[in-house]
Amino acid sequence: MKRRESAGSDTAARFDFQKNWALCEMFRRHNDGIEYLVAFEFHEDVLFLTPENDPKSVEFVQVKTSKTAKARTISSLTNAPKGPSVILKLANNSKFVGQPTAVRLILVSNTPFEFSATEIAGDDIAEPHKKKLIKALAKEFSGSEAEVVKKLHFIIANLPVDDMEAFVKGKATELFEKRFGIDFTLSPTSWLRLIQGEIRRRNNYPDEKITGIKELLDNKCVGRSLIEQTLDNVEKAHRPTPDLSMIRGQLEKGGWTLPGLVKFDKAVAKAAANYSDPSNTECKRLADAVAAFLDGSDIENIALSTLLDDLYETLLSKKMIPPPYQDKFFICALGALIFYEKL
Repeated sequence: MKRRESAGSDTAARFDFQKNWALCEMFRRHNDGIEYLVAFEFHEDVLFLTPENDPKSVEFVQVKTSKTAKARTISSLTNAPKGPSVILKLANNSKFVGQPTAVRLILVSNTPFEFSATEIAGDDIAEPHKKKLIKALAKEFSGSEAEVVKKLHFIIANLPVDDMEAFVKGKATELFEKRFGIDFTLSPTSWLRLIQGEIRRRNNYPDEKITGIKELLDNKCVGRSLIEQTLDNVEKAHRPTPDLSMIRGQLEKGGWTLPGLVKFDKAVAKAAANYSDPSNTECKRLADAVAAFLDGSDIENIALSTLLDDLYETLLSKKMIPPPYQDKFFICALGALIFYEKL
């Protein structure tokens, strides 16, 4: 029986490998406190840019996989019967970037290289292999081949081809341990799917719509701040509702009636759930308005009952309370939660 065509599945597997390698590299940099922005399938398999707010360096990354454990040779990297070689294709990216932006050209392989079994800079490889690299670059970079070699870096990926999902989840777990402590009880699985989904969404943004660096950063890149924000959301979503019994006591002293206190108690759970939901943008805007009000108030010296009454009246008069949340006790409960956070 004729073997079914496997080119499509091979391509998908290669993309999965490069995406997962980059994801693990993002987690490593995040744990190490390094800034990063990552774009997939734009000029190269992966782009790493730093710093996030105003990139001054770019790393063009090609990720190569092999089904065998055979070492990758210089000849396989520098020779190509059709089109540019692996090394030349990678090196040509440096033409897109001018000074003062720093450039690194990185080749990632799941197998060792014949000139090194560990990560190595192009300028550090043995002279016979370096001469072959320079020769391969001569036509396109005549006179500057040695400078291009200095930008080259070779990395052996420790990501297993046959068990990528478990490996990536392990790296996500390491990130959770660093962020939430070793005794954390949260599962990273849902969070990891969220990040992978965001990578897919941004990867699918049409390249032809990228007309400048701002469009690239806004629509194709996943950065440290996004990852950090999602981790903040995870923490907030699983944070237990604070004990507001002391606040409730202050409201009672301030003249709140028993029915009002009961309604406040009921509203606290609803306010906490909406406030901790990262997808609830409407409540997020409301919470920002509450926080701004509290920041502009003398919360140390105003009676809490008066403060929450003023909060509701102020937001209502400014039409800053969306229809689902126009209940006074919800606003007061949300105000109490944010007040608690600020102390």
